[in-house]
Amino acid sequence: VLAVVLVFRIFFIKDKGTVHPKVINPVVSSESSNELSENAIVDDSAVQTSFIPLLPTETLMSTLTLDFDGDNLDDQVVAVHKAGTPYLNLIVGLYNSETNAYDRVAEISTEISREKTFSYNGLDVVGDHRTALIYQGMKSNGDSVMRFFQCRKRRGNIEIQTIGDFTSDGTIFILQSE
Repeated sequence: VLAVVLVFRIFFIKDKGTVHPKVINPVVSSESSNELSENAIVDDSAVQTSFIPLLPTETLMSTLTLDFDGDNLDDQVVAVHKAGTPYLNLIVGLYNSETNAYDRVAEISTEISREKTFSYNGLDVVGDHRTALIYQGMKSNGDSVMRFFQCRKRRGNIEIQTIGDFTSDGTIFILQSE
């Protein structure tokens, strides 16, 4: 009886509880075709959308949504590659509730050329309950870079101020405390 159960279990029952991860590499065909291959996987959450109008020479790399100017409305910061430069650029777009659109208010040039080392986020680093934009990555010479920016409104003008600028030949990180 045990032998029959064992043989039945090995050959007829598939274990559906184990999920094996797969690495999917996108394949770009040389032909311009709008059809998806049968192995292609489409994930709508992976699609990046810039609400900030981009120039034709800018290629969107990633987007970040945060309340950068403190008006309790989501603003957007996008990382782009510009034609003719090896460095990444950040474009700050603040939401304008009167026009229901994002206004392109600032462009931040980075020194980062290695895009796999690049990351950016919003965090309260000063302790004044305002979100600062932080980016970090590596320069082409191998040095680490970390810069902090805050948005300030003065007399109706919007200023993006640098509140921290660090460069090191080692690792730079933020140690958070309560």
